[in-house]
Amino acid sequence: SMMEKGQINTPLRTIIPTHNGSLLFMPAYSATLGMAVLKNVNVFPGNASLGRFTTPAEILLIDAETGYVLAMMDGTYVTQLRTGAASGAAFDILGRKDCRKGALIGTGGQAEAQLDAMLAARNVKEVSIYSLHRDKCTAFTEKARAKYAGRNIHFSCENSSDECIEDADLIITATTSATPVFDGTLVKKGATISCVGTYEPDKHEVDSTLIVRADKIICDSKEAALRESGDLLIPIRQEMITEDEIKAAMVGGPNEPLEQYGYWCTHLGVY
Repeated sequence: SMMEKGQINTPLRTIIPTHNGSLLFMPAYSATLGMAVLKNVNVFPGNASLGRFTTPAEILLIDAETGYVLAMMDGTYVTQLRTGAASGAAFDILGRKDCRKGALIGTGGQAEAQLDAMLAARNVKEVSIYSLHRDKCTAFTEKARAKYAGRNIHFSCENSSDECIEDADLIITATTSATPVFDGTLVKKGATISCVGTYEPDKHEVDSTLIVRADKIICDSKEAALRESGDLLIPIRQEMITEDEIKAAMVGGPNEPLEQYGYWCTHLGVY
């Protein structure tokens, strides 16, 4: 891909915190295509109580010859697809072939695409779902049952996140939580975990115990993860892991050949 060949310039995104959320700006430029793009994703957890998306987003497509904006597009759906695809690619490459159970923590705007990706990557027989909001969890689970009625998958809404991940082969966390959402000691060996919610250095969805247990820790961009991901930065600060244990999927250096990690996702494999 052009990304792999270094034909796209993607600077680290800019994050501006506000009193109740965060503004995220993600630029990219391709001389080959003669185009630039700016995606703006804003994360406002309180929007859930207002019945609105927690991560509204827009995309600007820019003509790199003139600087004129050619198009302005909704970015919310694109963000859902891209984030879901990242988890799906990770599961497809690192997940065990005989996965039977999936677990999804979080039922917000990213959740449906995450579930779709999980079910596209592996033929699981059951999926456990958990949300802090029981009514939202129930509604999401009922929608999933209807959507996948032909797949003979057992969907269940769990009472706790620890119950949700019990015996799970594939685990997704898609929350805005600042603190770990489940007990990392309860993840069984052989599981694969995709954590898509964390984007600030002082927040982590996954506890450091699990990071230490992980046989492989792989992220889409090591440079970005070591600036943003509290899931990794917190155990590094606690000297529980080192930066050397983290591998990059897309931007590979001499010791991180691209062929070895051909997907991009903040991704943990516990073996």
